[in-house]
Amino acid sequence: MTGPATLSTAIDRGFVCLRMMPVAAGGRRLPVAGGTDVEPHSGAPARVDAAAARGWVLVVIGCLVAANLLEHRILPGAPIAVAAALVLAMAAVAWASGLTVAELGLARRTWVRGLRWAAVPAALVVLACALVLVVPALEQQVAPAAGSWGGVTVRVLVGLPLLTVIPEELAFRGLTWALLRRAAGVRVATLGSSVLFGLWHVLAALGGGPANETAAGALGEGAAGVAARVAGTVLVTFLAGLVLCWLRAGSGSLLAPIGAHWAVNGAGIVLVQLVGP
Repeated sequence: MTGPATLSTAIDRGFVCLRMMPVAAGGRRLPVAGGTDVEPHSGAPARVDAAAARGWVLVVIGCLVAANLLEHRILPGAPIAVAAALVLAMAAVAWASGLTVAELGLARRTWVRGLRWAAVPAALVVLACALVLVVPALEQQVAPAAGSWGGVTVRVLVGLPLLTVIPEELAFRGLTWALLRRAAGVRVATLGSSVLFGLWHVLAALGGGPANETAAGALGEGAAGVAARVAGTVLVTFLAGLVLCWLRAGSGSLLAPIGAHWAVNGAGIVLVQLVGP
């Protein structure tokens, strides 16, 4: 009689044989539920047609354009609705395109590694903020923000992750990166998603807030100053996107860029509160 261990081994071998067996028409590998034809960290395209992946990238870009316009121009007072709509749209695209949990960087086995990778940039950000506070010349360049510490706490611990960090990371280092990786590999995925991440911040750079006020104080408020502020914002967020993609690719987990992104934005909010009026 076959024991449980022997039966499990036989089933595993059966799955391996299915992965190696080509379909009669076209010679494509048979998909296996819950898995991919390549290892998550191999950098090779997954089991989906590259042209289809490029088409889904265009769908994601359309969703991002719509969300950006809604957030900054059409419904600026409804960030919860916009963030929820973006997350739902990304989840729908992930399901429709056949992306796996591993491709999105959400496989449970990567969670701990992702958090470890996020810890280093988070610590560096905290040290940088501390340096700003102890160097008067740097502190004077920060535009202070009025508000209570209770409001800052809610914003950093609730609003920031739910309305900004998670939707953006799911869209850029989750969906966009995974689909571009399918279509053209890790390098194109990293470059392409980072360019889109930079462009995502154009409308934000034209708005208000402590970061834009600090930039306006340094660059001026005329047309040239605004152009320089927008260009600088796009460049900085593009470079940040490269770093976040590096964290995503290196750790194999979306939690790494989520943690780093949360740390950077959260530290910035706390910093302007500490500078205070």
